[in-house]
Amino acid sequence: MANKERKVKKVQARHILVGSKELADEIKKKIDDGEEFSKLAEEFSECPSKKRGGDLGWFGKGMMVPPFEQAVIELEVGEVSKPVKTDFGWHVILLNKTRAVESPALEDVREMLVEDLRRAAVEAEMAVLRSQADIKLIEDPQIDPGAVK
Repeated sequence: MANKERKVKKVQARHILVGSKELADEIKKKIDDGEEFSKLAEEFSECPSKKRGGDLGWFGKGMMVPPFEQAVIELEVGEVSKPVKTDFGWHVILLNKTRAVESPALEDVREMLVEDLRRAAVEAEMAVLRSQADIKLIEDPQIDPGAVK
């Protein structure tokens, strides 16, 4: 596999989270009129990231809720999104930077993947065995329950 095929996009973004679309629209207009994104985040955002001007740091695919992630993917660096609705509220998002991060080579992670697959197979088999077993727990005052664990 060529190196370019193993590149994963990471993004660095800021956001402002508010409770209503109307407020998000108002904030977006202020940004469009030239007000500084980070200052507006500090003033209006309901997210703890407001202390950092809305900075969410670097993140990749699958790390944010789908509507947020989709909005970020569609942005160009330096662009601010229209308001985006998620279960958390309304977001106005600024894409600061992107970078490609190379995925590890299969040879470098093969052992870990094999171990994960073995563990998953054992857990699946144990679940089947537990579902088929008739287990009765007997309380014996002479046995310390903590010792069994």
